[in-house]
Amino acid sequence: GKASTVLPKVSFPANKTICPDCLISNTNVESLKAEVMGLRSNKESLLDSFERLKQEKDKAAEKAADVVRLESEKEVMEIRAENKRLREEIDKGGGELSKSKRDLASLEGKLMGEIKDLHSKLGQTTSQVSDLEKEKKQVLLEKEDAIRELLKLLEDRREVSVK
Repeated sequence: GKASTVLPKVSFPANKTICPDCLISNTNVESLKAEVMGLRSNKESLLDSFERLKQEKDKAAEKAADVVRLESEKEVMEIRAENKRLREEIDKGGGELSKSKRDLASLEGKLMGEIKDLHSKLGQTTSQVSDLEKEKKQVLLEKEDAIRELLKLLEDRREVSVK
C-alpha cells in the first residue's frame, strides 16, 4: 500500500479564548490540510495514470514485438517458399538433364548402329566395286580378244581377196 502521513488534529480547549492570531493560524492549518488532501488525491490520480500509461506502453511493446515476430515469420515463410520453388526447379532441371542424358545415350546408340551399317555397306560397295573392276577387266580382255579375232578375220579376207 501507500504510506500516508496523518496530520495531528489541532484542537483548542473550550475554556480558552481564541486570539485572532490563533484563529488565523488555525484557518491556515485547515487550509493546509485541505491542500495536502488535494495533493494526495492528485498524487493518487497521477499514480493511476502512470500505471495505466505503463500498461499501455507494455501492451504497445507487446504489439510491436508481435508485429516484428509476424513480419519475421512472414519473411521466413517467403524465404522457405522461395527455397522450395528453387529446389523444385533444380529437381525439375535434374530430371530434364537425366532425360536428356538418356535421350543422348539412345541417339548415340542409334548413331553407332548407323555407322556400323554404313561401314558394312561401304565394305559391300568396295567389294562390289572390286568385283565390277574385275568384270570390267574381263570384258576388256574379251573385247581385245574379239578385236584380234576380227582383225585376223579381216586380214584373212584380204589375203583371200588379194589371191
